[in-house]
Amino acid sequence: MEDELPEAPIEAIGSPLSFLPRVDNAYDLVSILFTGIFLLWAIYTVISIYHWLRYGHNSWIAVPSIALHLFISAVLMIFATSGFN
Repeated sequence: MEDELPEAPIEAIGSPLSFLPRVDNAYDLVSILFTGIFLLWAIYTVISIYHWLRYGHNSWIAVPSIALHLFISAVLMIFATSGFN
C-alpha cells in the first residue's frame, strides 16, 4: 500500500505585481504617475540644492530662490498627487 498524502486545497499563486497599488480608474493611474515623478523631482532637487549651496560661492540670492522653488513646487506636486480633487 502506497503512502497517500491527505488532500489539501491548492493555494493560488499571487501575482508578482501584487505589491503595486490597485488602479480602478484613470485618475488613480495619473496620481500614481505624478507620485513617481514627484519622487524623481525630490531626488533631483536635493542634489541641485546641495551643489548650489556648496559651489555657489555664497550667493545671497540662493536661499530665497531655493525656498521659493520648494514652496511653489511642493504646492504643484501636492495638487498633482492628490488625484486632482
